[in-house]
Amino acid sequence: MLIRVDRSVLQTNDALAAQNRSRAEASQTTLVLLSGTPGCGKTTLLQTTLAQESASLDGIRMLDAPTGAYDHWTAAQVREALDTYDLAEIGCLFIDDTGGRAGAGGIDLGEQKRVVLVSACEGDGAVAGNAPLLRTADLILITKVDRSDPGDHRIDRIRNDLAKVNAQAPVHELSAFSGEGMDDWLAWLETNVVGFASEPVCC
Repeated sequence: MLIRVDRSVLQTNDALAAQNRSRAEASQTTLVLLSGTPGCGKTTLLQTTLAQESASLDGIRMLDAPTGAYDHWTAAQVREALDTYDLAEIGCLFIDDTGGRAGAGGIDLGEQKRVVLVSACEGDGAVAGNAPLLRTADLILITKVDRSDPGDHRIDRIRNDLAKVNAQAPVHELSAFSGEGMDDWLAWLETNVVGFASEPVCC
């Protein structure tokens, strides 16, 4: 019985996600999901990205991840968030999935691109603990590289673990604080996200 309930919930979520995706595509808006464990640097990365693109932060609204039964976005909640925007005026909409853990966070929200962050500070268990979500990533960012001691080879170990989980997605190293690797991240957005040159918005 529990399996049936889970399947029903997922089927409902997937149907809503498909509607979100179709709605965004009809408006020529690209939904980009940023996901990862708490503290991996999603919000700082978004703020730095928008600042480097000379976009005004005054109109950016951040919707905290829901709490309670779920600690992550669902497709229904994204649909409600989309209702607050005129998508025809938005080329790129970032979804900041602050919920974190992959077991729940791997569900479809209707995004066209999924970017997963792994902090260099998380240690050797970072990839294994987030493997279900990392398998679905279009891009993987190893963040906070400025805080990693080159002598401990932690980033090398993270890269080796990532290759076992998702060998297709490109992996970039960056620090939103120092600016290291930001050019590669912005280049990926400009190449892979239609509408990124327009004013991005995050929710």
